[in-house]
Amino acid sequence: MGLSSLGKLFFETAKQHGKAFWQDLNKDVQKETPSWDKVRSDINHHGHQFKQDFAYEFQRWLEKELRQNRNLRSLWNDNTEVEAAYRLLGVSYGADMETVKQRWRDLLKETHPDRFMSNPTAYAKATEKTQRLTAAYHCISKAKEEGFV
Repeated sequence: MGLSSLGKLFFETAKQHGKAFWQDLNKDVQKETPSWDKVRSDINHHGHQFKQDFAYEFQRWLEKELRQNRNLRSLWNDNTEVEAAYRLLGVSYGADMETVKQRWRDLLKETHPDRFMSNPTAYAKATEKTQRLTAAYHCISKAKEEGFV
């Protein structure tokens, strides 16, 4: 999601082209008299290939993100807190608020502290879990209101 996936794409593309460049450079330098024109040519070639491949990958990434999020603003807000909130509630990223609200209510019913009144340890855990679920719900709600999801 967001810019972190773009960063990973950039890194993988750079790693792939860097490896190919070092292999070519190693071949050139191992010769007794390396052709520096060939080295410069390799640098230009691999740089150009990297730029082309990354531009293509960036376009694919942007189209995919816009199809999923339908919101350009959300791409630049790489909010891992919101993603974690979606994971905690067990709904897919970008789900509508009705789905989020229903899932939150279902989870609250399962973990409400009143169900564990007889066991102090379980009561404390249920209280903590309920607080985390509510915080996640409010985090998603706020992000939706601000247009980041």
